Amino acid sequence: MVREVKADHLDLGISELGEIVAWFESSRLRYTRVRFVLWLAESIFAEVIALARSLIEDALETSRTTGYLHFEGLGCWLMSECLAPESPAMAEPYLKTAIAVLERIGARNDLALGR
Repeated sequence: MVREVKADHLDLGISELGEIVAWFESSRLRYTRVRFVLWLAESIFAEVIALARSLIEDALETSRTTGYLHFEGLGCWLMSECLAPESPAMAEPYLKTAIAVLERIGARNDLALGR
């Protein structure tokens, strides 16, 4: 799934990630589901911004209600990337939140990668 996306087999990778996310919908494994939702969103947001934003909003809501700070930081970073081309002013608060959360939890790798 993620391997296919990284190898530019987008259709196959996105399809597989979509199936995995659908399975996790009924699994009660919310933490793992959010990880796959974020991978799916990251894989498709360049082509389908509206769907990606919806997925990211879902992941952010789950992350915030369950306290998954790392995923909140990653979700905020992705949302800022989605919003930046059309509205840098709307993207800025998400970016600031992402940086603050990732710094607070010591996620240096994500900060160094620019997410």
